Amino acid sequence: MRILKIRKIGESAGIVLPADVLEALGYPAEARLHLKAGEEGFELRPYEPDVDETLERARGMAERRGGGL
Repeated sequence: MRILKIRKIGESAGIVLPADVLEALGYPAEARLHLKAGEEGFELRPYEPDVDETLERARGMAERRGGGL
């Protein structure tokens, strides 16, 4: 288990992942990721533009019908 520190980055905050952790995850530096909340914590997944497009279309449909996702 690793202890990571949340650092201030401008008006935001971020966590720096050590190089060996990135390598073990299989993500290069500057990779875009999806962060998903789950029952047992958070999960990182590779960024997939198709997922974002599908979610945006679903949100638009839900708003037009007066509901939410």
